[in-house]
Amino acid sequence: MHEIAERAGVGKATVSLALRDDPRLRPETRRRIQKLAAKMGYRTNATVAALMAQLRASRTPKYQSTLGFLNVSPNPKPLTGLNTFHEWVKGCHDRAVKLGYGLDAFWLHEPGISPARLAGILESRNIRGLIIAAQLDRSSLPEELDVIWQRFACVIVGMRSSWPPLNFASNDQFATSLHAFQRLWHYGYRRIGLVLSPDLDAMVERRFSAGYWAAHESIPEPARIPSFPFHATPQGRLPRLVRATSAGGDPLDPSRDQAMARGNAGQDPLDGRARPPRSP
Repeated sequence: MHEIAERAGVGKATVSLALRDDPRLRPETRRRIQKLAAKMGYRTNATVAALMAQLRASRTPKYQSTLGFLNVSPNPKPLTGLNTFHEWVKGCHDRAVKLGYGLDAFWLHEPGISPARLAGILESRNIRGLIIAAQLDRSSLPEELDVIWQRFACVIVGMRSSWPPLNFASNDQFATSLHAFQRLWHYGYRRIGLVLSPDLDAMVERRFSAGYWAAHESIPEPARIPSFPFHATPQGRLPRLVRATSAGGDPLDPSRDQAMARGNAGQDPLDGRARPPRSP
């Protein structure tokens, strides 16, 4: 490594970073040193590399900078009141600390603080990167947020934004419902339903229902049943809808609920297979 450093006109630390493809070096510098090392016949010692990686991982990371975690929901508490958001915050915080970053939380709709003022607060704290979360009621970020994402590096977690086109980390809703259906079918279930909020499905551009209906393409037509919009279902109605549909009835025909429930009393409502009666 010393010889490579002399030939490249850099320090050994720079060579070490380049050979690890560390992004702290400019791409052209990394490529130049990597090509020179290959030309000189340099080969990484796997045992030494693994030991050094372990030593680096065990060190307390130096402070890098502070990031912002921005809740854009009109509700100030979804990040603590819902388990999903709680896990997001915890995961972001734990990872930030591990890499040497601080993480400050902000709420976009804080009374008396406009987005422009928030941008000034972020700059005064030397925050240059933002994690945007809790976009719950719309598929695009509020227009007043433009002043934020135009001045800071931003990434969205949880739900893809149709506008602005920012980088995002999100569940693949289409694959989630498709794979869940396929796994249930693999385990032998033959009457598989989907209970879904149409509002939630609309926010993710119908990807939950699209995956569900895509799975239906590969199964017999008699096994296909509609999804249930649970927000529009009266209390106590959903179980009857499931029983009716599992027996092949019209899930929206209330006159068949009782008959379907009686006829289906000895079957598993998910797969139609006979099950033993319960002990008295």
